Amino acid sequence: MPEQILLSKRQAAQSLSISIRTLDKLILTKKLPVHRIGRRVLISRASMERFAVGGEK
Repeated sequence: MPEQILLSKRQAAQSLSISIRTLDKLILTKKLPVHRIGRRVLISRASMERFAVGGEK
């Protein structure tokens, strides 16, 4: 099964080893871009990888 391209906030927080609250702060300060589909907030795996290596955005 291929890896998901977009992850939920819970999945993203778990992948980054941070809390959902910390993830919400990153989203609010626009350090981590998101995709909003209806009421869902999804984070791309590519955005998470860029953030993790220090290249925010």
